[in-house]
Amino acid sequence: QAVHRVFGYSKKELPNVVAWMKKAYPDPKYRKQMHDKFFGQVARLKKVGDILKPMEFRMRCKNGSEKHMLWTGFKMPQVFLALSTDLTDVRQAQHELAQSEEKFRQFFEQLPLPAVHVEFGKKHEKNRFLGMNRAFHEKFGYSPRELRTLNDWLKRAYPDPTYRKEDKLNKN
Repeated sequence: QAVHRVFGYSKKELPNVVAWMKKAYPDPKYRKQMHDKFFGQVARLKKVGDILKPMEFRMRCKNGSEKHMLWTGFKMPQVFLALSTDLTDVRQAQHELAQSEEKFRQFFEQLPLPAVHVEFGKKHEKNRFLGMNRAFHEKFGYSPRELRTLNDWLKRAYPDPTYRKEDKLNKN
């Protein structure tokens, strides 16, 4: 029933695995790849309880949309039990996150003012530089290899250790 609910096909439309494969994978070349990959792994299961390594496939729904499905399963005494999880929303979120990260990278790099991207921690030694833009490099002359942490920067920008210890840098 879940297959029918998730993919939109009726039981009459999917009387067997062959019909299911044709609907889920309309491209014959992709269908053969998925068939060989999935059933090849199933055939390698030797004993009851053996678990199929999870595999991800793109599958076509009745309405023409695609779902990213993660399939696994395990061998039982008389049958193989297949289990799936719909990863479509996860893959969409990952795609949107990647796009957002790319927009941030472009914005950050094109800033006309010097800027660094810092991963903050509890101590300056843990405040790792994730990146510096071109304006920072041009203004101060340091490369990412020279400045790996905020502490690296503070030692160069404020070379007097007494000044740094007095915590003047953290006061507003």
